[in-house]
Parts: sequence; structure tokens; C-alpha cells
Amino acid sequence: MKAKEILVLILIILTGVLIHHIHTGKIDMDWAWDEGFFFQENEFIFEESQEIAHPYPSAFHIINSHGSIEILGTQEQNITLHLEKKIWRKDAEKASEIAEQLRLQTDTSNDRIVVTTNREDFRRKNFRTNFKIEVPEDMDVEVKNGYGQVDVRIVRNANVFNSHGRVEAAGINGTLVIKNSHNDVNATGVQADCQIESSYSTIRAGEIKGKTEISHKFGKVHLEEIGMKVTIDGDHTEVRAQNISGPIEIESSYRKISLKDIGTAKILTKNSVVDIEKAKGDLNIVNDHGRIRLTDILGSLDISGESVALSGEKITGSTIAVSSSYRDIELSDFSADTRIDVDHGLVILKPLPLLYPLEVKGKYTDIRFHWPPGGEYPLEAKVKGGDIQWEVPFSPTHKDENSTTVIRAFDTIMNQPRILLTTEYATILITQ
Repeated sequence: MKAKEILVLILIILTGVLIHHIHTGKIDMDWAWDEGFFFQENEFIFEESQEIAHPYPSAFHIINSHGSIEILGTQEQNITLHLEKKIWRKDAEKASEIAEQLRLQTDTSNDRIVVTTNREDFRRKNFRTNFKIEVPEDMDVEVKNGYGQVDVRIVRNANVFNSHGRVEAAGINGTLVIKNSHNDVNATGVQADCQIESSYSTIRAGEIKGKTEISHKFGKVHLEEIGMKVTIDGDHTEVRAQNISGPIEIESSYRKISLKDIGTAKILTKNSVVDIEKAKGDLNIVNDHGRIRLTDILGSLDISGESVALSGEKITGSTIAVSSSYRDIELSDFSADTRIDVDHGLVILKPLPLLYPLEVKGKYTDIRFHWPPGGEYPLEAKVKGGDIQWEVPFSPTHKDENSTTVIRAFDTIMNQPRILLTTEYATILITQ
């Protein structure tokens, strides 16, 4: 291949990578050319204030393009608007001319107050508009911002759209809706439902009394003290949640999921580590090509996945159902009606005294079963094309060795939970 052809090929590849990153949002094409980034200009700051007296509509709507917005709810009846105009020009005189032309605009028609500026009247902008606003704390607030941080505190209901900027929300007495990207979201103290949509960011939310719905990709979600149902729809999203009273539903991939002090949980993921500690309710987990670690589970388990590893201890729900392949399954200090089905793996079981039946089915799967303390439980172990190693201080009541080896113990006892261990082309070890 000629050097010219190689160069063309490299340019094609780089163009494809650029297009991909623009499409996925990793590269933002809407650069703020108008803020003096490439120009040696001076920064000048001007201020403008306005007060809106009562009566006025109960909904407040602000539209801004480049700049920050701070909204604070107070017990005052009047609305106070403070606009900071940050302007880049070569000299103060030209900056002052722009500041006089750049005006705060308000509209109280259509049952809401709309606040904005006449930014779009300018061909060359090179300025930012930063708002600090005080509104009555019982007001509904809607924010639409382009670039910059948005901070909303102590209002009734809040709806925030901030395409490229950080969002802080606290003390929301009603519902909270946030949509942003490429920067973090912090939400705390929400008295009703909370919805957050974000990407390439970290979401932190806590002290939410209503339902919480999160849509997220490429980042992290941290939740704490949520009073009702939590739903997370994620892609390449790490999830950490603690003290969740309602049920949790999570769909994500490739990143760790850590839950602590929860009720019930339903998780659909792949290539993830799932770590759950202290769950009072049932767990339903599907995790392909991942790992699951469980501790202190009071509810039932339903776990499945292709090539998923499981380790669990202190599990005392009514049922345990596990289906996997090619990875190890290890459970200790558990008591439940247990059904385990594994191909090409290893199963290690150390149960508590049995209250329910226990069954393991394997294929090319070694089974290591530790006899439950203090019990004479009827057992049948069966291996096709393998062997059974008996290492407990009592003898089996039946043993048959052919192409299929079968061992039974305490098979005449009728009032105890039964143990059934079967596998093919592997070994069953029965020990203390």
C-alpha cells in the first residue's frame, strides 16, 4: 500500500471515530465560540436587577443559553431578579455598549412568568448571562439552560433542563424532574417523586420520599434514603444504593452494582459485579458473564445467567433458585428450599440445619456438599461417568457402582427434608 493510500485510510478512520464520539455525545460540537475562548479580549461585568410584585402567575419559567442560574425559594411574596452580564470585549466602552443593549426580559402572560434575555438579537455574542433569583417557596419552577450550572432550592415543584451543565437541587417540596448531560447531578430533600435523565455524569440523590426514576448512561448513580420504588435504566452505569425502603429495579451493564439495606430488588445486567448486603425482601437477578456476592438476605433468591459466579452467606428466605454455567456457585449458612442447576462449574454448599429440600443438578460440574450440622437427612447422590467421595463419620445405607454411581443415606427417614445431588462426568464430595 502506498504512503498516500495509508494516509487516506488513517483520515477515514479518524473521521469515523470523530463521528462516533459526536453521535454518542462524548464530543460536543456546539462549542461556545462566543465567549472569547480564541480571542484575547478583556472580561467586564455589568449587573441589572428587577422586582416583580404580587400578584403574578404561580409558575416561574426561565430560559437561558450560556450562564449559570441560581433560584432560591423564600417566604417573601415579591420575585427578585438579578442578572450578571459577563462580557468579553477589547475595551470597557464597547463592553458597556453591549451591556446596555443586552436586556432582561419578563412576560407574565399565559398563566406563567417567563424570564429570559434578548441574547438572540446579537450576531456576535461573546458574553454570559448569570441569574440569581428569589421566588416564593410555594412556586413551581421550570428552568431551561444551555451551558452552565443550575442551582434550585426550596421551591414547590421543579423541572430543570440543562443540556451541558451541573445541576444542584435541594429542598423541593413537590416533584423534581432533571435532564442534563456531561456534568453531575445532586438532588436531595425531595418530598414527592423524582425523575433524573443524565449521561456522562455522576448522579447523587438522597432523602427522596416519593418514587425515583433514573435514566442514565456512561457514569455513576449513588442513591441513599429513598422512601418508595426506585427504577434505574442504565447503560455502562455504576450503581450504588443504600437504605432503600421500596422495591428496586435496575437494568445496566458492564459496571458494578452495590446495594445495602434494601427491600426487594430486580436486576437485569451483564458483565457486572453485583454486591448486595442486607436485603429484607426477594432478589431476582439475571447477570450474564458476571459475578454476584450476597450477604444477609432474608428473602428468596432467583438467580440466573450464562457464566455467572455466585457467592452467598447468611441467606434465610423461603426459596433459592440458581441457574448458571462455567462458573463457581458457593453458598454458606443458608436455609431455604434450594434448587441449583449448573453446567461446567463447581458447586460448594455449606447449609444450616435443613428446614426445606435441597437439590443440585449438574453436568460436568463438581459438587462439594458439607453435611448440615445435627441432622439425619435422607440423601441421594448420583453421578454418571464420575465418582462419589464419602467423607462423613457415618456409612451410607446403599451404594451402587456401575456406569452411574448411586449412594443413599438415611433413606428410610420420612419426616426430614430430602437432599438430592446429581451430576455427570464429575465428582461429588460429601464431607463435614
